[in-house]
Amino acid sequence: MPLLAACLFATPAARAQTTRPEPEGAVRLPELSIQGQAETATGPVRGYVAERSAAGTKTDTPLLETPQSVSIVTRDQMDAQRPQTIRDALAYTPGIVAGQGFSRSDETFVIRGFQGSAQNNSIFRDGLRWGANNYGLGLIETYGLERIEVLRGPASILFGAVEPGGILNLVSKRPTATPLHEIELSGGSYGHRQVAADFGGPLTADGSLSYRLTGLWRDSGTMIDHIPDDRRYIAPALTWRPSADTSITLLGSYYRGDTAYNYGYPFNGTVLPNRNGPISTSRFVGQPGFDSYETETFSIGWLAEHRFDATWTVRQNFRYLTADSTIRDLQVVSPTSAAGLSPDQRSVARSAENRRTTSTQYLLDNQVEARFATGPLSHTVLAGFDFAQTRLVDIRGTTRTGVPGLDLYAPNYHLGIPVAKLGTTINSLSTVSQLGLYLQDQVRIADRLVLLLGGRQDWASTEVTNRLARSVVAPEDSAFSGRVGLVWLLDGGFAPYASYSESFIPNTTATVVGGGALKPSTGQQYEVGIRWQPPGARSLVSLAAYELTKQNVVGADVAHPGFATQTGEIRARGVELEGRAELSENFSLIASYAYTDARIMKSSLPAEVGRTPAAVPMHRATLWGDATVTEGPLRGLGLGAGVRYSSGTRDTANLIKVPDVGLVDAMARYDFNEQWRLSLNATNLFDKQYVATCTYACFYGERLTITAALRYRW
Repeated sequence: MPLLAACLFATPAARAQTTRPEPEGAVRLPELSIQGQAETATGPVRGYVAERSAAGTKTDTPLLETPQSVSIVTRDQMDAQRPQTIRDALAYTPGIVAGQGFSRSDETFVIRGFQGSAQNNSIFRDGLRWGANNYGLGLIETYGLERIEVLRGPASILFGAVEPGGILNLVSKRPTATPLHEIELSGGSYGHRQVAADFGGPLTADGSLSYRLTGLWRDSGTMIDHIPDDRRYIAPALTWRPSADTSITLLGSYYRGDTAYNYGYPFNGTVLPNRNGPISTSRFVGQPGFDSYETETFSIGWLAEHRFDATWTVRQNFRYLTADSTIRDLQVVSPTSAAGLSPDQRSVARSAENRRTTSTQYLLDNQVEARFATGPLSHTVLAGFDFAQTRLVDIRGTTRTGVPGLDLYAPNYHLGIPVAKLGTTINSLSTVSQLGLYLQDQVRIADRLVLLLGGRQDWASTEVTNRLARSVVAPEDSAFSGRVGLVWLLDGGFAPYASYSESFIPNTTATVVGGGALKPSTGQQYEVGIRWQPPGARSLVSLAAYELTKQNVVGADVAHPGFATQTGEIRARGVELEGRAELSENFSLIASYAYTDARIMKSSLPAEVGRTPAAVPMHRATLWGDATVTEGPLRGLGLGAGVRYSSGTRDTANLIKVPDVGLVDAMARYDFNEQWRLSLNATNLFDKQYVATCTYACFYGERLTITAALRYRW
């Protein structure tokens, strides 16, 4: 708030200092405003190739000068491929894969061999972390995004407590300087019906006020019987520009989702033989009328910026978020053991859960940026402090008493199910606060070298109240994170680079013998790479190799059951290649490959040493092409196709291997004119039945999904 007020009140003074008296007899010309010409780190991108981002530096920086791997999924790519979830949108991005198969309840993923989700601070929106846990947020609506940025590797220098694999930064659609009006109707597989609308433009003649209003209404089924995918989403935004040096953007959003959780299936009948045959990919393991997963999320905040002069700029970003979920479901108990799967391999045991979560989150990030020169060195210095406080209430009741099992091959969905009383299993209140101070300098040396130096100090405190045990645990942690990187800008658009970066994340969910607090888990990464952006071409090729290690991994204390130890270590080594190019006016291409060798190096359980973390493919490759006819009788016709390959993965215990898989996607569209577009998309075009991953259970991947859409713009 103080920084926002300073921006507003400083505007007239700053303007007065830069206004010069007009010479006598001078002719005053009207102001000419040219907007939307140059790409910015948060604005729209034409086509598939983004050239700038703030994800890796918190400043508007060319990707060519960023010494760490960054991939960007643009709005045009999402419009072409029509992803239903964030994980769908990242299907052609290297180094990141879905954490499990089909899901409409949460966003989880694996990035460079490490788990990522809202619960472990891996998802950010407009530069601020998003959500307290996985269960209260629901899905993130891709229609409301301008771009999706993937920063791979440790990011604590900028974002505080995060997992070492990397983060997602989701950039919201923002007000536009030119009028925008769009309505889209779509329908498709599993009873999918949707209407979406996107409006924006100036509200005043001088353009000082502009707006954006994005909304969506969806009613849909899914590939699994009795699991809906119903969503309601609206996101208003307003920008005020009292001068060319000051802007304040208000961003709001409301999301409501109605679905059910997919608990997966046993090994036998999915990746291993079952005497009764394979389990149906549409099988629902809950009970219609009992299972429900309802989430409601509301957020409001602002992005404020004021430029004092050519040197100094200040920013303040703030968001308030509240998320609620009501969950009632039947969970499969030990689906991969004899305790859960019947001797005849037909039935699974189940428990009934009743759960409510409520979370609130306050986030504030204040920044000061200075651009200046010291001799031959050009500096972009960023200093800031951010604060985050998250409050989560988690109330659950779980019972197995009187809960019938389920025959996976002849399910009976007309059985009596007991409702567990809320608060009998878990009743907890947790408050997590984090304060961070950071300093970064991007030094440009003779227009050939870019040196990046940064450091950050964090203080984190957690208070967890167990209302059932009437106990309180309040650990406090602090950590320093650093980063150094160097980019060499060569002729021909080549930019080799090298970097070292660190991360940390507190551990608050377990205790050690004697009641002591767990240390934060830390991460270190060494990365070398090269980018190539041919001068004058709309293309960017990136190649990176890295070694990433996470220490102080929490595991079970074998000598003291019920307690934890921190002897664990996980190491990931890999190579990633990504190419994005507009090879001509009417043909775009995306290609990627990732090699990931992730291993458990140390563990309190000797049997775990050498294992591969669950759901991490060693090889993954993708290719997508998009061509448009620009002349002749077929002008306006666009065709696209893609292939995705993933090598086999392991389950959590490394008992079985999930087979490798190759999938094909396709797209066709026709632009009748500049206003009307008809499109048809198919994912998993040949309807391949496959297991996506196995963790504690096995999860099928998405079957053939077809969507048709009619869009009108004016």
